[in-house]
Amino acid sequence: MSRHFSAIEIAEGALLADLAVLAQLVAVYLPPFDLAARLLIALIFAVLVLRRGLRVALLGAAVAGFIVSTLTGLTFALPLALTCGAGLFLGAAMRWRLPHLALIVLGMTGGGATVLALLVLLTLAAGLPLSSFARELANAYQGVAALAGWLAGLLGLGAWWREAARPPLDALAGWALQYWWAMFPLALWLSLAPVVVLMYTTTNMAARLLGYDVRPFPGARAERAMAWLARLPLRLRRRRAP
Repeated sequence: MSRHFSAIEIAEGALLADLAVLAQLVAVYLPPFDLAARLLIALIFAVLVLRRGLRVALLGAAVAGFIVSTLTGLTFALPLALTCGAGLFLGAAMRWRLPHLALIVLGMTGGGATVLALLVLLTLAAGLPLSSFARELANAYQGVAALAGWLAGLLGLGAWWREAARPPLDALAGWALQYWWAMFPLALWLSLAPVVVLMYTTTNMAARLLGYDVRPFPGARAERAMAWLARLPLRLRRRRAP
């Protein structure tokens, strides 16, 4: 038998959904704060899962998506949906106390599958063949190679780049583009590793600061090292002061 939402659950879900909408508007109109706004949105829905469960958090995410799509259009609702999904996943995983490695691998896999599916759907909706992925990847490689050649020339390594480094890289890139249908999802999956780790680290630390009993990540030693690095500029400034 389904359980009805209580008044406090609806009110709290709506309040946090409004905060997520404000953060999304900050990301839209103040691009320099986009990353901080995304991390805040993920934290909001992770906290909502920890406080009220996944059903209330899903309702809050739906409300936030509807408001943002009404105010700014579906173009900005899609990034919000991805960030909300990340927050819901992190909140549920921390509530169920999943091991760190399993959480990171599941986050990379789910995020990679979602982004890949969206890219495929948007490509087909635009009337383009999936082979256009290979063409775009080839153009991206040529751009990166040209930039690397320019930097090598500035460092006096232009001849080494043209004769020793570029030929094997071209051969490797040609092989990878031949099997782009397998290499592109793999590269997308690997590229999500730092994103998942960053979001998990910030969300986990913020949730513990708010008093929630979640499995600590990245751990006491890593957190002490991060705190030491964060205070390092202040200590150096004090030493330089007369």
